[in-house]
Amino acid sequence: MPDAIWIDRDDELPALAQTLESQAWIGVDTEFLCERTFFPKLCLLQLAAGGRIWCVDTLRIGSLDPLMPALTAAVARKVIHAARQDLEAVYLSAKRVITPVFDTQIAAGCIGLKPQAGYAELVKTLLDVTVPKGQTRTDWSKRPLTREQLEYAADDVLYLGDVASHLLLRLRELGREHWVIEDCLALEDKRLYEPDPA
Repeated sequence: MPDAIWIDRDDELPALAQTLESQAWIGVDTEFLCERTFFPKLCLLQLAAGGRIWCVDTLRIGSLDPLMPALTAAVARKVIHAARQDLEAVYLSAKRVITPVFDTQIAAGCIGLKPQAGYAELVKTLLDVTVPKGQTRTDWSKRPLTREQLEYAADDVLYLGDVASHLLLRLRELGREHWVIEDCLALEDKRLYEPDPA
């Protein structure tokens, strides 16, 4: 696993945004709290592109606004596994929906793999790599994060590009890529993530 670059200052975001703007795809994942809150509280944003990984400490960063142009640019596909909750967590923090999305869980179902397949299961099936899942129930609001937590967070985006490549190849062989595009387009509707006070 490559070492993740830790971002916890606002002045580090413009350089990251500039790097992301030149990428063909960006792996995205989030860590958030929702057990003790009405809505998910974004604690960490993980990004992968060009062989590098960044972990953005959203509890210390004032605003994600500098990153949003790169995370909404049409040129780069945002690869996310089971994207809905991640998109909601970012939307509630930044008031913008990450686009365009390629949801690897949706894509896996469209090629006949197990519906609702987890990320670790998909990585094992497609890449024959075992992803440790020891931090699934961790409290992501506590700082500093441990080495184990950071490795877990980085692993969650490390394989997204390779998984997406495998899925896209099979989707095109089956003539089903448009199925995924349509389903993912539906996830980009901000009305899905607007809080309902009731």
